[in-house]
Amino acid sequence: MLLAFERRQAAAILEAYAPPRAESDGDVPAGKYDDDAKSSGERKVRLLVPRPGEVDYVGTVLKMMAASTAQARLGIHLGLAIATFAPLWLCGRFRTMAGLPMEERTPIISRLLKHKNFLVRELMLLLKIGVSLGLIGTPSVRARTQFAAARETREKKLRSLPVVSSAEASSSSATAQEVA
Repeated sequence: MLLAFERRQAAAILEAYAPPRAESDGDVPAGKYDDDAKSSGERKVRLLVPRPGEVDYVGTVLKMMAASTAQARLGIHLGLAIATFAPLWLCGRFRTMAGLPMEERTPIISRLLKHKNFLVRELMLLLKIGVSLGLIGTPSVRARTQFAAARETREKKLRSLPVVSSAEASSSSATAQEVA
């Protein structure tokens, strides 16, 4: 579905949405937050920061394309093409996204997400959905965020309804009838 050139560009583009943690930053154990984060929201977001090579963004987008309509596949191709050549038409640099270092790719993606043209913004959001699915679809990222544990806790709370015996139920209905 993607040519080799498109795959290389897609990897560079999609990785720029959620740049990997630098090796020197260390790991954040599951359930622990970075102490140097300025807010609790920032600490939670840092748990989603992938390690280098941890998330298969291209594989996720390929799965997305396989499950999509022809129109959505065209949108993904068009979004990748727009982002691939954004350094040229947005910044005036004669490079593709894969030819830029991560520090330069991420601000370009940010500019595309805020672009004045609605179509450009929406196609970049479509790619961002693929990145989000890739992040949360990676077991190690999910484990760090404790996403599954929080979900299981919520499900247990939803399922733990009190059991009412038939005697209690009949006395409650009798009391309700007396009040009426």
